[in-house]
This record gives sequence, structure tokens and C-alpha cells, in this order.
Amino acid sequence: MSRLLSLICLFLISSQASAYYSTMDTAELPKEGIYNLNVETQFITDGDSGLNLLGRFDSHLTSDSSYRVELGFGVVDFQVAGFYKWAPIPDTGNQPAMSVSGGVSLAHTSVGTGSSKKSVNDLSLRAHPIVSKKFEQQFGRLTPYASLPLGLRTADGSTDLTAQLAIGSFLKPTKFKNMSFAMEIGFDLSNTFTYFSLGFTLNMDPAEGLVFN
Repeated sequence: MSRLLSLICLFLISSQASAYYSTMDTAELPKEGIYNLNVETQFITDGDSGLNLLGRFDSHLTSDSSYRVELGFGVVDFQVAGFYKWAPIPDTGNQPAMSVSGGVSLAHTSVGTGSSKKSVNDLSLRAHPIVSKKFEQQFGRLTPYASLPLGLRTADGSTDLTAQLAIGSFLKPTKFKNMSFAMEIGFDLSNTFTYFSLGFTLNMDPAEGLVFN
């Protein structure tokens, strides 16, 4: 376990780019005994436009909960976050899965322009309600999802509410046992930004280690 976390941290520290305020998740939980590693490349399209890269580690807690740790770099100088996910409604029949993730995000970023530009700490309490539904196709499993990320953010001596709409989908191709791929679009609703993200998730069995297939 400690070796796995060290690999994740090494990968992120060596990256030159971080994702920020995105969801990149469905309402499903990680399987018991299996860890999920998610890597996201985020393209911010307004405000402080640019590239971010984020790594996420997800692990099962109970039959209806899990936790997530995030670490990222990029246009946002540095970000670390922790989340608890509660998923009381599973994906069954015509019923979609529903969950909510709550946690704390701490980022170090720059605000202002020119001579007035300065670095500030951005502390945010986060809530990410998510709804998703699995669809089995010949080419693999498609899981579209929608989320409404909300936050109470404190930065540079001011506090405000943030809100976005995130819509995306995961694709787990039939030929891949442990990997799935994702795309997400985020829309600014209040005090945030729009973005487009691409990512992948690797399901890891500690007994097998990192297997890319």
C-alpha cells in the first residue's frame, strides 16, 4: 500500500502540469480490495486558461462509502484534496446510481494580472452530488454521469460560493480488463470556469500490482 502511494506521488511530482474543481467520477464505488488510480488532463478554457494535471486515488470503505485523495499541479500551482463518498442508491434496472462526495480542497494559485498579480491560498469545502447509469455495449461498458460541484471558497481575504455543472462519461472497452477512459466538460455557473478534461482510470489489485490491460 505504501509503495503504491509512493508511486502515485512520484508520478505527480514529476509532472509539469493539475485538475481543479472537476468531478471525473461516477456514482459507483470502488470494489472491495481494489484501488482505483485516476489521471486527468484538464484544459481550462476561460479565466486563467491553460493545462492542469491531477492524480486521484480511490479506495473502498464500507458497502455504501469510499474515500478519495487528490494531488495536482499546473495552472493551479498546487492542489491537494480529500473526499468521503456516500453512495446509498445503486445502479439497478432502470434506476441510476446516485451518490454525494464531500471534502476539503486546498490550492495555491495566482490571482490578478501584471504588477498586481500575487499568489494566494484557496481553501474550499466541496460537495459533489453525482448521478450515473451503466450501459453495456458491444464495444464495452459506457457510464455517462452528471454532477453539480458546489463549494464554499475562501481566498485572498474573501469568501464566496462556487458552482459548476459537470457532464461526462467513462468507457471501459471490452478488450481492457483494468482500464477505462473518460471525458468531462465543466460549465461555469458561479465564480468558477469552464473546462474540458480527458482521463483514464486504472483498477489495481494489490496482489497483482500495476497491470495496464
